[in-house]
Amino acid sequence: MIFKKNKKTMYVPDEEVLAYSKVKNKEVPSLNIETPVEEEIPNLLETQEKPADKKANKILELFKKIFPNRNDNKKSLVIKIVALVAAVALVCSGTYLIFYFADLGQQDAKIENIRNNYELNRDDYTKNEDNQFSKFDILKSQNSDIVGWMTITNTEINNPIYQTIDNQFYVDHDMDKKPNSYGALFLDYRCNINPLSLTQNQIIYGHNMRYGAMFGTLNQFRELDFYKANPIIKFDSLYEQRTYKIFAAMIVNDAEDNTFGYTYTAYRSTFTSETDFMQWIEHSRQRSLIDTTIDINSNDEIITLSTCCYDYKNARFVVMARLVRDGESTEVNTNEAVKNADVIYSKEYYDKKGMSVPTPPSEAQHTESTTSSK
Repeated sequence: MIFKKNKKTMYVPDEEVLAYSKVKNKEVPSLNIETPVEEEIPNLLETQEKPADKKANKILELFKKIFPNRNDNKKSLVIKIVALVAAVALVCSGTYLIFYFADLGQQDAKIENIRNNYELNRDDYTKNEDNQFSKFDILKSQNSDIVGWMTITNTEINNPIYQTIDNQFYVDHDMDKKPNSYGALFLDYRCNINPLSLTQNQIIYGHNMRYGAMFGTLNQFRELDFYKANPIIKFDSLYEQRTYKIFAAMIVNDAEDNTFGYTYTAYRSTFTSETDFMQWIEHSRQRSLIDTTIDINSNDEIITLSTCCYDYKNARFVVMARLVRDGESTEVNTNEAVKNADVIYSKEYYDKKGMSVPTPPSEAQHTESTTSSK
């Protein structure tokens, strides 16, 4: 048997391979052969930035732009600090407004609901076995602290009045006894609405809320025209239907004031004598922004409404009224009411206005009469 040798196929390298073979150990600038790709790949992978690193670097750059750092010059440092303070203030204000309007919506809904319940029986003056108006029975079942209901025309004041053992609870609790920045209208704990032991001055407090809630519209009595159109306060206590004639509207301290040698405070519930009471009434009139024609005698009962105002630190705006007497008309002749040209304030008021404390009207008149007689 004859074996044939396998025919071998010739391998012919292409031109590039030949060129490479000839120069692989020689330096041939003209060919400019680069490093093989496979040798470059590890270096590229090492230097390529990962997506997570990109994100981190962007955050770092943003952080440097917003917050002060040691590379900032003085101008940049000041700008950043001011911007941060403003941002914090904005966040705080926004948070406050969120809670404020949340309380507003909550409180408005509650007040509207209780007003609707009260309106159904507002004019029902039948009494229960406790000698109290039956129209308050439902409201008492909701909150036993209720002592009456107050209404003033052309204001937002159409609210229940509560009373507890101190003057703090209803500052920040609502009519359901739940925490709320609006609080509720409340009677001073020292006062008594029971006719058998009635205090001569009933003091009622309420917040001066923006948008008119609580006593937010009480400040309208600074204006003579508003007083003339609305000189009456209606307050139905648990025991009696009561109407009061407004005789004074004033700006006072929240504490005692000794500016004119008389220790004055609007927040007295009882008095030691008829003389003590009438002296207090006279000093109240001197502080009133309006001179009214409402007469007052030593046996009259007074109601005092108090809210915050911002004429100076710890200032309060107060409206006072006296109870309509038995057999007296509830009509008020306001034609002769005028702005008080000689209002006296506390020392804090004059200090805030940069004014000197004037001579009180009574002392001025006494000095003038003494001088004239000489």
